[in-house]
Amino acid sequence: MRRIAIAAPFLVAALTPLLAGAAPCGSRSAAPVATPTPGYTVGVIDTDTQGRVFTGPDFNVLYHDDGDNPAKGTFDCVAACLKKYHPLLTHPGATLALPPGVAGTLAAVVRPDGVGDQVTVNGFAVYTFTGDQGGDTSGLTATWHAVPAPIWPTTPQSQLPTH
Repeated sequence: MRRIAIAAPFLVAALTPLLAGAAPCGSRSAAPVATPTPGYTVGVIDTDTQGRVFTGPDFNVLYHDDGDNPAKGTFDCVAACLKKYHPLLTHPGATLALPPGVAGTLAAVVRPDGVGDQVTVNGFAVYTFTGDQGGDTSGLTATWHAVPAPIWPTTPQSQLPTH
């Protein structure tokens, strides 16, 4: 199926150039809601199985591991795990930003294993799964979960289009 933008009208202009080159997602639809473009760290898509979730810049779903505790600097996903789940990394001191209208908190934590500065979304250290393509959710397990995104945009009333 083709991807269909379901973003608010004020996002359509920003999404159009990115969606024009988007590849079909097989038999399910993963509709971008807010695209990570230059200047934005993450995006948001709607999936068939997990609802609205955060994605990395390549539309790959972001996952978190129940065993990670970035606030305490402890991570279960090390060594062999990192071959399947890749941390979303950033540069030290980089400005992290959500697309307009998306609620959440982005931060970075230095991994103690020397992998780098890992992005956190709402306190979860986030990863992509090697078996996924844009919008897939193949990395789900009993301990790995897609990072949920807000159901409704948080655009202030003053920025909503008027009829």
